[in-house]
Amino acid sequence: MAKRVIRSLSVGVVILIAGLSVIGTVAMRRVVAADQHKLLSERGEQVTAILENTFQQEITSARVLGAVALADRVDAQRTLAAGSKSLLEQGVETFGIAHKTRHGFVVLARVGTGPGPGAVISGRDGALLRKGSKSVAGMTALVDEGSKSRISLYLAFGNDVVYLYSAVTPTTPIPPVFGPFASLRGAVYASATPSAASLVMTTERQLPLTGQTGVETFMVGDDVWSLVYGVRGPLVDSWSANLPWLILGAGLGLALLVAAIIAMLGRRQSYANNLVAERTRSLTEANEELQRAEEAADRANRSKSEFLSRMSHELRTPLNAVLGYAQILQMDPLREDQEQPVAQILASGRHLLELINEVLDISRIEVGKLTLSVEPVGIAEVIDTALDMVRPRADESHISLIVGEGIEGTTVQADRQRLRQILLNLLTNAVKYNHEGGSVTLACNVSADRTTARISVTDTGPGISAENHERVFAPFERLGMAQADVEGTGIGLALSRHLADAMNGSMGVTSKLGSGSTFWVDLPLAASLEPDVVEPADVPDQRRPEASCTVLQVEDNPANVKLIERALSRLGDVRVMTATSGRDALEIARSTAISLVLLDVHLPDLTGEQVLRAMRDHPATAEVPIVVVSADATEGQISRLLAAGATAYLTKPIEISELLDIVASTTAVSSR
Repeated sequence: MAKRVIRSLSVGVVILIAGLSVIGTVAMRRVVAADQHKLLSERGEQVTAILENTFQQEITSARVLGAVALADRVDAQRTLAAGSKSLLEQGVETFGIAHKTRHGFVVLARVGTGPGPGAVISGRDGALLRKGSKSVAGMTALVDEGSKSRISLYLAFGNDVVYLYSAVTPTTPIPPVFGPFASLRGAVYASATPSAASLVMTTERQLPLTGQTGVETFMVGDDVWSLVYGVRGPLVDSWSANLPWLILGAGLGLALLVAAIIAMLGRRQSYANNLVAERTRSLTEANEELQRAEEAADRANRSKSEFLSRMSHELRTPLNAVLGYAQILQMDPLREDQEQPVAQILASGRHLLELINEVLDISRIEVGKLTLSVEPVGIAEVIDTALDMVRPRADESHISLIVGEGIEGTTVQADRQRLRQILLNLLTNAVKYNHEGGSVTLACNVSADRTTARISVTDTGPGISAENHERVFAPFERLGMAQADVEGTGIGLALSRHLADAMNGSMGVTSKLGSGSTFWVDLPLAASLEPDVVEPADVPDQRRPEASCTVLQVEDNPANVKLIERALSRLGDVRVMTATSGRDALEIARSTAISLVLLDVHLPDLTGEQVLRAMRDHPATAEVPIVVVSADATEGQISRLLAAGATAYLTKPIEISELLDIVASTTAVSSR
């Protein structure tokens, strides 16, 4: 009976451990397969990031070099030839700049093969240039040229187009010699959907790729390209691949070992029991024999306990290792050698964005696509904000920030945000290129004819030689400061000068080596924001309407609100209501008897034109006179709003007498 129980127990233990081993093996094989799929996807993403970064660097280099060449068209050929060496070494066959004319595209400059300066590009290349002239971020085209193909890249600069041609042989496999591509098969297509006509390069002769594959897309300028990739061999290491079989072998071995131990223990237990039974049946024998039999049984029991304790330790040790390594594999699937490439790609993109953002700002200004909101701006307010931002850095170097005379009360015509950007750049440079314990002084001087105001930033730094006064405003020109470990991109001053020009101003520098530098920006002088300066000394009585009236001003600038209220107070019995948003204005106008609306164009929620049309479409406000008050003096804006139903259009800064005349005349008409 005991032997049958032990045999059944042994068989049950073997089956249980073998079953658990098989289940563990199947589960681990699934983990390895999932790891293989994940590694394939990660490799594909790495290759895609490398390809996108490579093409983006080429586009950036072409954009920057094209911008530099176009800055001096007379010397564009020499500039292009001097700066395109690295691009030609990377496989670019043609790098040129073409200007759009009425008769087609004329080559301004060209290095490599193709038509030279002065030649007219027509036909297929001319059509591609026309299409590429609409793409600032970059347009690509894959052109079939018989035995080979050509990748073309086009970057628009207004009426100029920078173009690059690179020859490829799509159907000729290239060896996978770099980084993550070494373990992958892949094909790159110049389209979001892979097709034979858009193939750019491949590592395989047989296409499309078969087996376990993946697809990733990436941007090349404005266009979407795709990468189809597959595994070249196992991506997981051999230890991970063999781990399921190790688990199976260890489990089966453990099952056999446990079965042998149980069988041995069963035999020993059977022997002890038989020995005790034999001694018991010999009760008639001497007490000494009975005692020896009991002692033998006790020794057998102690031996069993010691054996079980020892075997428990020996079995737990390898089982702990098997379970521990299995958990580590599950918890940490990412290998260490994958972390550094990802960190390097992130660091380089940030730096490049910062650079591209600034270059794109310059490009937008040059092509007239930068939107500015020019209005009267108090210099003191903008300077206070810029000083607050630069003060912590100045304190680190014990540099004094001094605000001189002429700033308080001076108002210029400028875009508030862009003026703050210029002043912050000048102050940052003045602190950065200063010496420990130096000083930075801000001042403002109004010209003798009171048409312009000059804001100057003076530092106590090393100064700039006379021959470098203009070079300092060139893009990427840092006058050797890159070797001095002073951080910067060399774009800030170039961008600041472009912004000043865009606001009808100018920018320059006066400096001498060893005597510090003064950077200045001239901007058109505007009327003061204080109403006492612009209101008329006397207003004739005929402007006063006999009957009281209610004027609704729609304005979100507190200074302008106070100005209008004070000006209209001179007309006598005039009630002034204020709305700081378009929706509030519509609600007030529809619920109150309004004699006149003074409407600003730039509001926080709706545009002035939307408010104007909504009032004209509502019965309660359809006949109310509406005078538009805006800093936008463009003819198109004025004509459009007058056609939409505006009674009159006043441009800021406002002539108070003109405002009072309009209010008096329109309210008198409306009261009849």
